[in-house]
Amino acid sequence: MMVGKNYTTYKNQALENRQVRVRKTAPRGRIADRQGLILADNLFIADITLSAACLSAEGPDTTLARLLDWFDLPVSETCRRLASQQAKGRSRLVLVANASMPQIAAVEERGRQLPGVRVEARARRRYLYDNLFAHLIGYVGEVGKADLDTSGSYLGYRQGDFIGKQGIEAVFEDILRGTPGRMLEEVNASGRFVGSGTVWSNELLPGQDVILSISLNLQLALAEIIGDKVACGVAMSVATGEVLAAFSNPSFDPNLMTMGISAEQWNTWLNDPAKPFFNRVIHATYPPGSLYKPVTSLAAMSLGLVDTNTKLEPCLGGWNFGDRYFRCWKRSGHGRLDHMDAMVFSCDTYYYQLGLMMNIDQLAAAARSFGLGRACTDVFA
Repeated sequence: MMVGKNYTTYKNQALENRQVRVRKTAPRGRIADRQGLILADNLFIADITLSAACLSAEGPDTTLARLLDWFDLPVSETCRRLASQQAKGRSRLVLVANASMPQIAAVEERGRQLPGVRVEARARRRYLYDNLFAHLIGYVGEVGKADLDTSGSYLGYRQGDFIGKQGIEAVFEDILRGTPGRMLEEVNASGRFVGSGTVWSNELLPGQDVILSISLNLQLALAEIIGDKVACGVAMSVATGEVLAAFSNPSFDPNLMTMGISAEQWNTWLNDPAKPFFNRVIHATYPPGSLYKPVTSLAAMSLGLVDTNTKLEPCLGGWNFGDRYFRCWKRSGHGRLDHMDAMVFSCDTYYYQLGLMMNIDQLAAAARSFGLGRACTDVFA
């Protein structure tokens, strides 16, 4: 068989005409507690998408009009939503997110009447414990203009990609995100995939998992203790300094952020006086209270003023200082305690007396030895 001298050129042009390059985002890595129990993973869903050219200034084209009719979608609202996606520069528009099986079947069965329409699988972030870890783990959301890569690299963020917005999701974004892939798909003149297989030009690499020091059981117990109160709590390992639980209430369900939150729900959260987005664990300020008692003990013992057996005046429910009476948390009093028992029972009266034995500089030096007043890396911000 004779082959013309332009055979290779024409063959490559033909392949380009029927092959398209498709960029695929990688599924995010999972987030687990210290025992490996999954706290955040991915739920694979299907979207019905179509070309951005389906909607013009004159209105929807024939394909979009058919879908609007078959799926009984509100025309003006749907066109407004698609136009918003067009304005962001998307080449593919999501007509139906998280499509149902009947909707998917309708597209697959009537493919010849729907040029350019695809059913595209994607991974949606799922938080298995709703609001329990919202402030700690954070959430993902669609990338903003500042995140977009205009260099042309397929590795950069594109419209429609998701990125960690807060918490662990944001701090470990580079690890969790993974590497997007690029593949070649064979299509017909209508834009439908007809190839028997996928050829990867750049392999997709899923994101890596992140294991936290957090204990799911301790987090559940802490949330139960806090209940409906506007409060927060932290549990840490004395031996290692690891954070074992960290809960702030009220909270919010981060799953709603991945599904496209309504303006009504967003405004409800923003106008809530209890501030559900406010992470009280790291952003609120509180008087140190009993947490400062070990600092006071260390300062007094380091100066040789007391030891573990030292007894001071008995606790009768409070202590007079100047013209004010400072109460102990136990109104009936603890009686006469030594230093060790004063720490065990957290007797305020004992520590009022202990603090008065020292000046402010001596207390400050002890506080600094605990690391207080030093800047630290905030892994939850």
